[in-house]
Amino acid sequence: MVATGELFAMKGWLEYGAALNEGRKEFPGDLEFGQWVAECQLDTADRHDRTAAMWAAENRLTFRRMRISNPN
Repeated sequence: MVATGELFAMKGWLEYGAALNEGRKEFPGDLEFGQWVAECQLDTADRHDRTAAMWAAENRLTFRRMRISNPN
């Protein structure tokens, strides 16, 4: 059950990051992007977690490799 929960959580973070990446394409300016994030209620995670989710979604293969080589 724990492994299944972790799988769903990672999938959720990757989907969250992908959504943020789409918004960033639409709103390249920091102020506009921040307003969009707030308006879409995507600001539930702090900016560091959002940045990590965006990176992971954009670099899925590297992210998976990192998780396999360092499972903790």
